[in-house]
Amino acid sequence: IVLFVHKLILAILSIPRLLRQRRERRRHARGLRALTVGLAAVAAGDHKIAAYQSYRASKLLPDERGLSLFLEAQAARMKGQMAQAREGFQKLMDQRDTAFLGLRGLLVTAMEEGDLARAVALAAQAAKLHPRQNWIQVLYYQLALRARKWDEAQKIITQLEKLAALPPETLRADRIALMLQRAEETQTRGDIQDALHLTRKAHGLD
Repeated sequence: IVLFVHKLILAILSIPRLLRQRRERRRHARGLRALTVGLAAVAAGDHKIAAYQSYRASKLLPDERGLSLFLEAQAARMKGQMAQAREGFQKLMDQRDTAFLGLRGLLVTAMEEGDLARAVALAAQAAKLHPRQNWIQVLYYQLALRARKWDEAQKIITQLEKLAALPPETLRADRIALMLQRAEETQTRGDIQDALHLTRKAHGLD
């Protein structure tokens, strides 16, 4: 009887803890649901739902700020609130586990704002973090070309060749075009010898 009473008392005392655990599990489930719905809204371009669900996720999952912060920053970007978006993406970059999410968000934001110099710098960081991701290297290359950073683009071609990220004939033609472009700019600066050297190299690849 004493043992039964003891177990009964322990069971009664554990009820608040069990109820609290149940509430926490349900809260966590609702938070994950908010993230799922919010990310789907981002994909669909619905910034209102994305913003609402990011708010819910941040309240329901206060200790898991990675994805909810990403969702919040994406919602701000979609609404055109670029300063708020950049702030959110920067916070993600400052966390090791979400650094690339933040970097990608800042890169997309820079491209949307037409800040080409910043986009190239961010793409360079992304390429350094993930040197074997074709799409990152190709994007970095395209941005370097748009920014007329010929030397930088020439270096990226070597990595693109290693990855076979673009057809060999495309990369070969681009390498020739870059050398000729560099030769033209070198000649404009008055460095005739270097310009001739680059021109000969370009024709040697032709």
